[in-house]
Amino acid sequence: MKWIRGVLGIGIAGFLGTAQADEGGLHLGVGAGSVINDPFLKRYITQVTLDVRPKDHMVFEVVLGYSPDLGTSDWRPITKQLIEENHVSPDISKFSLYGGITGRVIPFWSPTKNGHNNLGFLWGVGMVQTEDDLEALQAIGNEVAEATQFETHLMGMSGVMGEAWRGGHGLQMGFRLMTYIETVNSTTLEMKANRLLTLAYVKKL
Repeated sequence: MKWIRGVLGIGIAGFLGTAQADEGGLHLGVGAGSVINDPFLKRYITQVTLDVRPKDHMVFEVVLGYSPDLGTSDWRPITKQLIEENHVSPDISKFSLYGGITGRVIPFWSPTKNGHNNLGFLWGVGMVQTEDDLEALQAIGNEVAEATQFETHLMGMSGVMGEAWRGGHGLQMGFRLMTYIETVNSTTLEMKANRLLTLAYVKKL
């Protein structure tokens, strides 16, 4: 029953300002992850976060992420089949760099012997840089396609974040949804919704 009281207690203790180990100060996070919903590409990311926690249940975060371009090594088997065997051009673009500012509310809190676990929900805005895969689009040398090969877009970010804290050290697992609209091959407006799964180490500074 102790963990139940801890989870429910955040609804009272957190909003009344009861202090916990990670309240206040800055927290630095370093992690890695992948895009889990792209049927054509295997995309891996590294991510750095810096956040401040004025209250137990409230987090304000700056996030910066990078996804390297691995060329055809990013292609999934279905992509190679479509391009090399069926001569079909899948609508492929890659994001390379993203950054944003998010706010997180933590309604679920479970104390442990040496720390606590929590679960929260985040929302935010940011920018993302994308690159069309001209080889996959079979558009190398096409001036029209090259005109919008590299673009920067305004994006929305939302997600769920879980943490396990022991003293000033935490392990963080996050699910983020990045949504934005881009121009593909200079002719098509497309809504993108990349789902990122990340694992990070977080330390209180």
